Amino acid sequence: MYCRSCGKELTGTPEFCLDCGASPMAGSGFCPACGAATTAMTGICTKCGARVAGRGDNTLPVLAHILGLFTGWLGPLIILLVTKEERVKNHARMALNWQLSFIIYSIVSGILILAFIGFVLLGVIFVLDVIFCIMAAVKAGRGELWKYPLTIPFLKAKPDSSGTA
Repeated sequence: MYCRSCGKELTGTPEFCLDCGASPMAGSGFCPACGAATTAMTGICTKCGARVAGRGDNTLPVLAHILGLFTGWLGPLIILLVTKEERVKNHARMALNWQLSFIIYSIVSGILILAFIGFVLLGVIFVLDVIFCIMAAVKAGRGELWKYPLTIPFLKAKPDSSGTA
């Protein structure tokens, strides 16, 4: 195993690199399998053919978050059920958690309309939905998993093959 931050060869499976102090799977400059230097858009190492985690095609992770704006919980749920890649499933889980939380917050705000505060809360919640979905989609485009704030964690993210959740 090689450190993805500095490219140094590691013995065993240490929690941090003795050379640079980073987590061996943190960073993105080197292949974790062979230590070869990688570029920002590398999805597969050109030296050994290993998948470079957090890289490559991010279409489905981005789509999981954007679909939440247009389909609510249904879009992320379909992506969660259809895909086999754990990285994509984690994005769908985060988007689904937010959309389910959004529904709960909307129902509570709808009830609070009787107390006249619900109108304001509904507006705030809808604005937060747009902002959070866009922020999560941008992070997914960069290969990062973003946890939505104010979310009730119905589904937990699971570690993918690279060991990152």
